[in-house]
Amino acid sequence: MHNGTSATLMLQTIMVLMGKQNGTDVTKFPVAYNDMELERCYEPYGCFSKGYPWTENRPDNYFPMPPESMAIRYPTFTRRNRKVPVFLKANNIERIQKANIDPRGPFYFISHGFLEGGHKPWETLGLSNVDNFHFIGHSLGSHLGGYCGHALQKKFNLKLGRITGLDPAAPHFSKTVTLVRLDRSDAKYVDIIHTNALPLYMSGLGISEPIGHVDFYPNGGSVQPGCKAGAQQGADFSPTVMKILGCSHVRSHELFTESLSPKCPFIGIQCESYEAFLAGNCTTCGPKHYCIPMGYNSYSAYKQLQNAGVVDTNSNIALYSMTGSDKPFCRVHYEIHMKVSNSTESRTHGPESGKVSITLVDRNNNKSDFKFLDDEQKYYKPGNIEKRMLAVKDKGYPPQYVIVEWKYETNLFNPMTWRLLKSPSIYIDYIKLSSIEYDTEITVCPKLNKPVVANLHTVMKTKYCTFGK
Repeated sequence: MHNGTSATLMLQTIMVLMGKQNGTDVTKFPVAYNDMELERCYEPYGCFSKGYPWTENRPDNYFPMPPESMAIRYPTFTRRNRKVPVFLKANNIERIQKANIDPRGPFYFISHGFLEGGHKPWETLGLSNVDNFHFIGHSLGSHLGGYCGHALQKKFNLKLGRITGLDPAAPHFSKTVTLVRLDRSDAKYVDIIHTNALPLYMSGLGISEPIGHVDFYPNGGSVQPGCKAGAQQGADFSPTVMKILGCSHVRSHELFTESLSPKCPFIGIQCESYEAFLAGNCTTCGPKHYCIPMGYNSYSAYKQLQNAGVVDTNSNIALYSMTGSDKPFCRVHYEIHMKVSNSTESRTHGPESGKVSITLVDRNNNKSDFKFLDDEQKYYKPGNIEKRMLAVKDKGYPPQYVIVEWKYETNLFNPMTWRLLKSPSIYIDYIKLSSIEYDTEITVCPKLNKPVVANLHTVMKTKYCTFGK
């Protein structure tokens, strides 16, 4: 709504390149949907309303600025001009025709958010053709994509191939009707990456509702690893604004950019909630829990599900994953089952309070980063079975064995951490690791059922397991 010239230029460009066509899957909209009593028109871009639904759940609502005051630029890159763009102009069809654009496509439209601009280091990096037209928008730019998709259908009977919403803006868009924001009716395929879905007073800028065909919630979709609300950094904003806003919100387009050429599969897993995902309740890819790669390659996987008739394009799939705190962000996921031994030795030793860390080692002796099963010390009792989802850096192969360490910290106010006569240790019966991405499973055990002693590495291998032999 606030950038009518961008929407108009996109519509004209698509019309020139494709020619008008009638789509059977174009969404039909009511003719008198808007309250047009309060409106302002900017020819040739159309009229903008301040009536319903543009005022619903919005504390204030303003007309867009005059187009001539916005200083909008449309740099266009093709295979023939990769470094120096051709600048298109609204209503200049001749310039579009002479811009070295191959009418066979594919075409990618990138729209930045409220505090960003065309100077951001975004590239499309040798993308292959998944669909002819793909609008990629960050923050407010996501909703601009929705407006373009809506206008294409209503005015020209065309349906945009794909819109990717990168942490679509929440302020003035959350809990509004679909006309006001991006939604899955705006394109044949709409995918969303949520990275900053928190209330605005907690420095959240992204929408939390699932609004696409598929919605990815990496790390729960609210605060990203390495980012803290109120103390965020790492993007090209002013220092003051950056401290309040940027890191998690910006992470959405960093994840998408990495997905163009990922270091690992970048899988998102369908689950009822992020908490259920972390608890290891959604670990098998299949009809109950679809697995779709996050980012650019998501459409191929979704299309396969669609062609198989197993997904309803009128409904939503919410997917969860974990990523790292720095580049490359991609991680692979393992469901972990760990059983605390119920042996005589373990019961005699008694319960322990501490933290278990594991490091995965593959067939080439490459080690993953070590991971704690829990961030805080946990009380482990003999016979307990712990189930978790962990994510580690991908080394290219599933693990062959595991290095386990017991982290023990004495707390004067917690008697369960007092070990005056016995060495701090834990007896582990076995650890079972099920890989989501590699679809493999191994079970490892300590040699000769020895305990894992604090601050000493214990190697666990499959051949050390004695049960079932």
